[in-house]
Amino acid sequence: MVTLTMREELKLEVIQRVIDEQIDIVKACKILGLTNRSIYRLLSKVRVEGVKAVIHGNRGNNHAGKINKELREKIVILATDKYKGFNDRHFQEKLLENESIQINRESLRQILRETGISAKQKRRG
Repeated sequence: MVTLTMREELKLEVIQRVIDEQIDIVKACKILGLTNRSIYRLLSKVRVEGVKAVIHGNRGNNHAGKINKELREKIVILATDKYKGFNDRHFQEKLLENESIQINRESLRQILRETGISAKQKRRG
């Protein structure tokens, strides 16, 4: 069984109407907000693959930049132990230099905040 999103259902319905000659390519372009070339590509794909043609190819796959659970745990341990008191930028630099862990600063910030590790506060003089 294939589950479609509302957008995919609309695509399939419009392409089916083009195949049944109820609407033309130009009207399909306007309804779906796609180019002629995209409509023709979808048409041929639907004729060959059927319903699966309108489903996005990346559905069900993991995000390419997703950080695995083990690495998250290692980062949290390092942040609370060896690098306690470091601000996010400095911690990111030390992870790269000393631990060979390359991580985006925003991803690092999100991991730390999710686990309750707050940013180091600036000193006010």
